Amino acid sequence: MSVKLNSFILPDNIIKKMEEQIEKTRNTKIEHGLNLCKHDANIIYKDECTGDTCEIRIKSECSNQDITPKVGDFHTHPRGSPKMSLADLKNACHHDFKCIGSIDNSIICFAKKSVPYPEGCSIEVENIIIGTEEISRETGMLKRERSMLDTLKNIPNVDMNKYRELYNEHNIKIKQHNENVSYLNKRKDMVRNTYFKEIRVK
Repeated sequence: MSVKLNSFILPDNIIKKMEEQIEKTRNTKIEHGLNLCKHDANIIYKDECTGDTCEIRIKSECSNQDITPKVGDFHTHPRGSPKMSLADLKNACHHDFKCIGSIDNSIICFAKKSVPYPEGCSIEVENIIIGTEEISRETGMLKRERSMLDTLKNIPNVDMNKYRELYNEHNIKIKQHNENVSYLNKRKDMVRNTYFKEIRVK
């Protein structure tokens, strides 16, 4: 049964093609995807591609872009639910919708909402990406710091008062780090809910 995505209709044949991509993922354990392009008043699919276990690079434009402009795309997730990752969200900001399928045969499309300042989507996501990169650097630093503390503890005649002081400082950093991770996840959810509406295809 066809599904309405804002001003577009996702027809039965496209949904069937999505199901075929899910079946490929179930068999290969890697991501599969395709572009969704506008042709006259219809949506057609083009540019089928294959990714790996956690990423896929779908062409940013449809083949013959002048005739069949890209309005969205579809890809599968070999693990987990059909939710948008940060990379998915970044890409979705530039198109009318993004559809994701999971190996339990679920398909969800995220259609752009009509908002006063649509450019804010890309800006918000870029800021989250910057924050995520900083979190990644913090994670590496905290792991190295914890390793140093473990080594320090095993040194003979170590000043245990100093060790406990350093250990407490490290735990404070861990707590702040976890709060930063939680904040970024909430911001990501806020961006998704502000700019997209979730439409279950099946």
